[in-house]
Amino acid sequence: MIFKAKNMASMGPDNIPGCLLNHLKQDLAESLSILFSHSLSTGFIPAVWKTAAVILLHKGGPSTNPGNYSPISLTSLICDAMERIIMDLINKDRGDLKLLT
Repeated sequence: MIFKAKNMASMGPDNIPGCLLNHLKQDLAESLSILFSHSLSTGFIPAVWKTAAVILLHKGGPSTNPGNYSPISLTSLICDAMERIIMDLINKDRGDLKLLT
């Protein structure tokens, strides 16, 4: 499963909710494969994939204290999926070649 977001309802800067991607993953697989292949072969990454929506998450305590908030970066789940696939391939090759162990 390439979509592993903890909160599948969250959206990154591309405004595509994870729950939609998760629900349509079978229908989107071929299109995403073409998109990922094109992106890798041309070296082009959409600008929205390079940005993040930063939100502040309240950790507890008085909400008036700025120290009680943690910044959270919401990035494109489609880009995250492509990155996960690439990392899986790198890890597989590393294991096959017994590199970086």
